[in-house]
Amino acid sequence: DRVKVTVATRTVEKGDVIINGHPLGKTVRLDVNNSEHLKSLIKQHKVIVSLVPPKFHYRIAKLCVENRRDFVSTSYVSSEMRTLHESALANNVLILNEIGLDPGIDHMLAMVSIEHMKKSGAEIEELEAICGAIPSPESDTNPWHYKFSWSPRGVLQAAKRPAQFKVEGKVYNLPTGQIFRMVKNNESYEGRPLEVYPNHDALRYAKVFGVSGLKTIYRGTIRWPGWSETMSALLKLGLLDEETRDLSNTTYRELALQRITKNGSARSSIADFLNIKPNNPVIKRLEWIGLFEDKKIPEHINTPLDAVLNLMIPRLKYNNTETDLVILKVKTRGKLRNRKTIQVESTLIDKGIVSKESAVSKTVALPAAIATSLIYRDEIRVKGSWIPTHPDIYEPVLDELRKEILEISTTAQTVE
Repeated sequence: DRVKVTVATRTVEKGDVIINGHPLGKTVRLDVNNSEHLKSLIKQHKVIVSLVPPKFHYRIAKLCVENRRDFVSTSYVSSEMRTLHESALANNVLILNEIGLDPGIDHMLAMVSIEHMKKSGAEIEELEAICGAIPSPESDTNPWHYKFSWSPRGVLQAAKRPAQFKVEGKVYNLPTGQIFRMVKNNESYEGRPLEVYPNHDALRYAKVFGVSGLKTIYRGTIRWPGWSETMSALLKLGLLDEETRDLSNTTYRELALQRITKNGSARSSIADFLNIKPNNPVIKRLEWIGLFEDKKIPEHINTPLDAVLNLMIPRLKYNNTETDLVILKVKTRGKLRNRKTIQVESTLIDKGIVSKESAVSKTVALPAAIATSLIYRDEIRVKGSWIPTHPDIYEPVLDELRKEILEISTTAQTVE
């Protein structure tokens, strides 16, 4: 199909790079706060893909419903977005969110596992989905064992999200800044250990997935070991705070010591505050990014989080030849009528060269791109506000994903 694509952005130069001279593409300047211009653009197109910051999604989706245009986003569904379901149905519009990697492919693989279990007559007891975008082993070259392959600010903000989940019948509610209290170390990649910590609200997905009576439902984020303890330290030191303040005459060392009254070197004082030894890897990581230096914070920076980001971004970046790694695992367990245990596990592993096509950009973008294409061709006919848990959505999208050479494997086994 000769599909015309318009990139609407406030930075036309970036849009032009994306279009790269393609005859069916064009770039237009857009301020999403300009409702009339936004409405005009929406009316000129069949499917709207929203890649702006999440706070703008509802406004765009509402205009899509009012103007009978389908809407696609990779972001989590907000409570506001859910209110659009009935009006989207009435206007014959699809509002599709969470159609990326995590959330996205994880939901689709969960639904495949759940349907397999139901067809086997099993009573589903456990559902777990874990995912991470990390440096491949050969590109893991810094003491943090992490490099930014998506929004650096988003990475740090995610560390402050609360989480809810259930394990063996017990519900856990971890408030803001507490997700690193419960880190699991039972996963590995090519023999090398991984750590997993809770991600977002897993409890609400039981109803979304159409399963009840689960003893365990868990969503987790994967990292190489060391990340969780270091992020926990940044939280305790107040270095992920986003309240604006005047930092124009503050050094990084002074910012790092903001909660500490004891005199001494930054290394020893912070180690004492964190109740660890001065030679602990956490202290070495903080020192490595320059947090103990008597260097003034740039005048345009006015939050601790942005000050830390200013140090991390140049040090935790990929070079042109390095590769990133995406790992996604979805596991379900249940009991068959004969009381034997059945387990279904789906795994996605993908590597990418960051300067060409990173694994994380591919695995986030492909599901949204495929869904958009299917919607455009009227091959997805479900309407209303959805995430990819309807078979009319996840079955064709997964079929296309497998054709794109994504390594997705699913295994089912019965355990005595």
